[in-house]
Formats: sequence, C-alpha cells, structure tokens
Amino acid sequence: MTGYSPQVGYVGQFDNLVREQDRGRSIRNTRTIAVFDDGLVVCAVPVPGSPSPQLGPVSRVLFGRRYGQQAAMHRGPAQLRDAAAAAGRAHAFAQSWAGASALPFEVITRVVLRRPRQISELVVEAETQQRDKPDRLVFLGDLPAARVRDLLAPRLGDRLAVEVPDRDC
Repeated sequence: MTGYSPQVGYVGQFDNLVREQDRGRSIRNTRTIAVFDDGLVVCAVPVPGSPSPQLGPVSRVLFGRRYGQQAAMHRGPAQLRDAAAAAGRAHAFAQSWAGASALPFEVITRVVLRRPRQISELVVEAETQQRDKPDRLVFLGDLPAARVRDLLAPRLGDRLAVEVPDRDC
C-alpha cells in the first residue's frame, strides 16, 4: 500500500514525577511524562491543594472566567491522559497542554532508569541545538522498572538503560 502510515498514538504515562532541581523545595507542580509512539511530552500537573494565584477584583472580572476554565482543564493525571489520547501525537498534544514540551524520539540519545537513593531517577538525555551539549532532564519518582521497559523499550531500543532490578521498584 503506497502512502500507508500506521496510526501514531498515546501509549501511556509516568505520573507524579518531580524535577531533580526541585528536590527539597516546596513544589506547586509535579511532572507527568506522556509517552507517544513518536516521542515524549513533559507536562506540569498542579499539585492538589496547592494555592491558586490570588486575583484582585478587577483581575477577577477580566481574567476570572478564563483562569477558571484553564484550571478546570488541568486538574491532574486523569485529565492529562484523556487529552493525550485525544491528541494522538506528541507534538499536537504538547501544543494543546499549557507548559508542555515535546521530545521526539529522534532527538533522545539515552534514557536511564536508576535508583541511587531511596527513589528512582529517570534521566532523559537529548540533543539540543548545540550538539556538543546534550540536554539532560532528571525526574524523581516511584517508577517500576517493568513499566518503564514496557513503554520505552519498543520505542528506544538500546538507547534505554534500566539499571534497577524489577524487584527493587
């Protein structure tokens, strides 16, 4: 069949991750990494119970409805999962979710799951505009090795390294 391309879609996500640089700080957002057939999308997800910005009386009139709609759209991992499944592609989803950034699998050089302390670290290294300086993102969370393998191994192959035994996660 000429011109046939398989449907690219959402395959799963890793929820409740914290950026390494946020360790030891009060966080307002956790991160979710949505996995698609064509890449990863890193999204901020508000922490339940985190304070919302205070709107003054004029701002409430001008921005209140829009802010309320935006907050309702971004309530958590379940809403993120539904929006990601509806988008179908990593880039399309990243454009629709506020503050999300897409990483196509072509630019990802390596993903490593390790457990140097009491919590898992997921390290994502990607090529940047400066090829000699790879972009390195580190996320902390409770990540089962088997789930990481299931979602990422078919898409990354030997670029995925899981340095944690299945029984330790």
